[in-house]
Amino acid sequence: SEVGIVTRVELPDLGRWAPQRTDAQRWEPPRKLTVVVAPHPDDETLLSGGLIAHQARAGVPVIVLAVTDGEAAYPGDPDGLARQRRREQRQALRALAGEELPVLRLGLPDGRVEDHHSSLVAAIAEHVTVDSLVVAPWRLDHHCDHEAVGRAAHEAAGRCGAALAEGLFWAWHHRQPQEMVSRLRELPLSRREVERRRCALSHHHSQVAGDGASTPVLHSGVLGPFDWPSEYFILSNEGDDPL
Repeated sequence: SEVGIVTRVELPDLGRWAPQRTDAQRWEPPRKLTVVVAPHPDDETLLSGGLIAHQARAGVPVIVLAVTDGEAAYPGDPDGLARQRRREQRQALRALAGEELPVLRLGLPDGRVEDHHSSLVAAIAEHVTVDSLVVAPWRLDHHCDHEAVGRAAHEAAGRCGAALAEGLFWAWHHRQPQEMVSRLRELPLSRREVERRRCALSHHHSQVAGDGASTPVLHSGVLGPFDWPSEYFILSNEGDDPL
């Protein structure tokens, strides 16, 4: 959630998404193994924190495939930042689920996920079946790693016959509603799920507070969608390919 997007810029009004959000059909996630494919530590929270809390509360098993360690978020000490962000992710997931969740770390290079497409597809496919729900970024989520992970998850889910829910974060700011030809699905969050998601975000201190020299990746200007009381997804197993 960071490479190339750390500079604070004037962002379009999120109100342009109001028709799509209003038209979104309510969605109840299936109660089956949920595999969350997170490009960087914090994406599990930003894209699907409410969903993770929802599934955990229902007793649904959740595992996280941590694609990168997010070491390129800021210049400086990539190894130290990677260690910090792995720790932040563990804490955030504990806040979301109320317990430790399995995290499988793939260790791909932050900012260069696309270079490892085949191995990422294989890693995702290894952990999903037709009885799984795969959760990943939308393939147009305006970040090279998010989009690469989305494409790999789409291919792996298709190969295995698994359901796929694509979440949005950067797309809210950098894409236009007309780029989305599929109807959004809405997961309304309970008050407790909203609280868990907010608590989880606070654990990603490196991203919300910055490194003291650079603009924080998750500055207030980009967190508007995080204040919505629902999360939104595109379901890739419904009709046409939703790009």
